[in-house]
Amino acid sequence: MFQTLVHSIVTFIDLVALSALAGIILCAVRQPLQSPDTEDSAFLSHRLYRLGMLCIGTLAISGIGDLMQRTSEMSGAESIDAVFAALPLVINKTHYGDLWLIRMACIPILLALYLLRKRQMHTVLFAALAGAVVSVICFCRSASGHAADFGDFSAPQLVDWLHLMAASFWSGPLLALAVVAPASVIGARPNLHAAVAGIADRYLWIFGPLLAIAVFSGMFNAHIEVGTFSGLLTNTYGLDLSAKLSVLLVIAMRFIAPPSRRQDEASFVAAFLKRIRIDALLILAILLCVAFFTHEIPARHLQMKHMEMNHEHMMMQ
Repeated sequence: MFQTLVHSIVTFIDLVALSALAGIILCAVRQPLQSPDTEDSAFLSHRLYRLGMLCIGTLAISGIGDLMQRTSEMSGAESIDAVFAALPLVINKTHYGDLWLIRMACIPILLALYLLRKRQMHTVLFAALAGAVVSVICFCRSASGHAADFGDFSAPQLVDWLHLMAASFWSGPLLALAVVAPASVIGARPNLHAAVAGIADRYLWIFGPLLAIAVFSGMFNAHIEVGTFSGLLTNTYGLDLSAKLSVLLVIAMRFIAPPSRRQDEASFVAAFLKRIRIDALLILAILLCVAFFTHEIPARHLQMKHMEMNHEHMMMQ
């Protein structure tokens, strides 16, 4: 139980950093601020840049933590020394090790992109390159999770990859804006209202399509991993998934009537930023649920095991 909790915390931190980084990429793609106040002009860019660097460092650390955990699981090692001794074998001789190396190679690439584009994070080129690298990290997560049981580039694995990307780019802007653009700070900087309003407009425009992709791909994943409605209530994996779906429904309902753009710009920005503080907390709850059921046995495995036990019992009779 304690080991599962520790593993889930590492996965939770990794998912938060990945989603926030995806959100930063979307938030950063905007026209440069036309403000006479140089300090205001650089405010959002600097905050997004610092948060992005923090996320990149967090992904590196959580990647190492995940490697240690998976090595312990694969080798059965319990002590730190035994885990370190098994690391070369896991990295060089396993499918997970190959994916881990690809994922970790993405970290210096992201770091280089951020350092090179520090003053021009608003460009489409930066967003395209950084988004592609984030997509590779998402693929590595999907290809080393439950969906990978069906094989690389199988339909379940590809749909899971699509789900993770859509969910990251959908939830990430809420997390990023909640950190870099609190309502109390932006309200005191009128020159930033146009920039934040532009980000809010774009997010509300992509919210529906990304949420639809995340929902339908998630339904496919749930069908594969759970199979039946009863599976959502009869095991830990299903209960965690049910909790995630419940919170997701709450967020979706909150955005049925988003802040009206017909308000004046200052009011629209204030209303949007106040709403996303709650939305960001709900996103964190969803990611926590995902982190927990990622380390649980999928319901389909439990059902198959139950069927095998019944078959053996019948054969014995």
